[in-house]
Amino acid sequence: MPFFDFHIHPSLKSQFARPADKPTPWDHIHLVFAHPDIILRLLKCQGIDDVVDSQASLTQMAEAGLNLIAIALHPPEAAMMNDGLIQKIADEEQTRFIFNDRIDAIGTGDIYFQLLNEELDHLEQHLNQGGKRLKLINHINEYNAADTNTIHAIINVEGPHAFYGKRSGRTLAQIMTDFEANFRQFTENRGVRIFAMNIAHLEQNDFCNHAFGIQIFKQDPFFPKGNGLTNEGLQLLQWMQEKQILCDIKHTSLFARRTVYGLGWHGAHWPLVCTHAGLTGIHSDNRCRYLMGRPKSTAEGFLPVKYLKPNGYLDGTSFNPCSINLYDDDVVTIIQSGGMIGLSMDQRILGSPDESMMGEGYTEEIFDFEVISPLEKDWFRDTERKFIGDEFVLKAEHIDTANDRRKTDRFHARHFLNQVFHLFVIARQNDIDLSLMASKICIGSDFDGMINPVDSCPNVTALSDFKELLLSQFIFWETEFEGKAHFRVSDSIAPAQLLDQIFYQNALAFLKEWYT
Repeated sequence: MPFFDFHIHPSLKSQFARPADKPTPWDHIHLVFAHPDIILRLLKCQGIDDVVDSQASLTQMAEAGLNLIAIALHPPEAAMMNDGLIQKIADEEQTRFIFNDRIDAIGTGDIYFQLLNEELDHLEQHLNQGGKRLKLINHINEYNAADTNTIHAIINVEGPHAFYGKRSGRTLAQIMTDFEANFRQFTENRGVRIFAMNIAHLEQNDFCNHAFGIQIFKQDPFFPKGNGLTNEGLQLLQWMQEKQILCDIKHTSLFARRTVYGLGWHGAHWPLVCTHAGLTGIHSDNRCRYLMGRPKSTAEGFLPVKYLKPNGYLDGTSFNPCSINLYDDDVVTIIQSGGMIGLSMDQRILGSPDESMMGEGYTEEIFDFEVISPLEKDWFRDTERKFIGDEFVLKAEHIDTANDRRKTDRFHARHFLNQVFHLFVIARQNDIDLSLMASKICIGSDFDGMINPVDSCPNVTALSDFKELLLSQFIFWETEFEGKAHFRVSDSIAPAQLLDQIFYQNALAFLKEWYT
């Protein structure tokens, strides 16, 4: 059976190279550093090669059996380029994939639309290699499941900034005039169809406030400053509906997505999606019950927040309760709209603690961190704040047991299945048919999106083995789950069938309904 991925970046990392040195989407990028120990300290994570090297080149996809994917086009944002970190990496990098003059050009923030077109051009210029083919499709009836030599791709866009023109020294009205012209030019004249688009990403835009989600860069430039959805954001959603582009709510702040839901536009003719999601493990009403201490605003009005991590159902697992992830009520809204949820392969998003908190002898609290906008913080805090209790949060001793298999690939596999199990808990708690929930989950890995991937599936070539690992352990791990949730998912659907649906069949059915 083939595989599907709802959010994947085969052409993102090549954008940092000069045109003459630009790797093709088929090439395997492997960075060589003069001083790897320096890069290790800069990126603050183990397994540097797993982050910076190719996770999803087209060659890797062909090898892995992915013949249906959603390519996420994404111009890198200016604040990342102006941080200084990438420049340091470029200075250490020996393999001609990162150049500072290219980084400086992207850092102006004035060439996003150029970058969007260049990324698509680069894909279109390299459609064939070694008997394998990339085919950009505009309708699902162009997909041939039996053609294993062809990677059939739909196009998503990650972030509306992709349609910005030159912004330096220009008024908002001028910026928006250019934005609309670029949006219409791309959607009407480029010959490709956008299936879904995020209305926010990691940096502030003029449309929608974002959820804080940056890790390795200086954090201040990425602090959310907005207040929900703007008038320009409302206009953008109208244009997206006009073009039948689905709204991907990943990266929007909680208040912003509540505003989107409140419009009442989603449903029978326009489902919501979250293409590369993780779960908070809690209802949004309980978001402040996991606060670590009493958060205090900065002098600039931002609200830094530390959360204790909600326990998972499997020993040693936990959830990431930051608002970049989906709360239980977000999941209900997406499912009731007829939408689809793609599960990420990012360790952090799936709830795995920061590596620094899993070292030998670590005895302090394990937490996740985010920052709330000055304009949304009062609303965000206006909910129940009574501490949930130590028995409901992850402690250091919980991940130092034989069951967690922390030092093997099973630790992250357990976190992935913990997410799947929680989706069924949400369904039972909200009178959603379990077979419906089983049909609304797929893979949205975010591979090659500069993520730290799960050890059990570091790139697309490991998808088959990862699926087999989940199947082989499903019933054993479900026994742990049953002890806390008091029901078994396998009573409603066979594990093999569920995994076939998650890794391929659900997405194909969704595209047959909405990509016609």
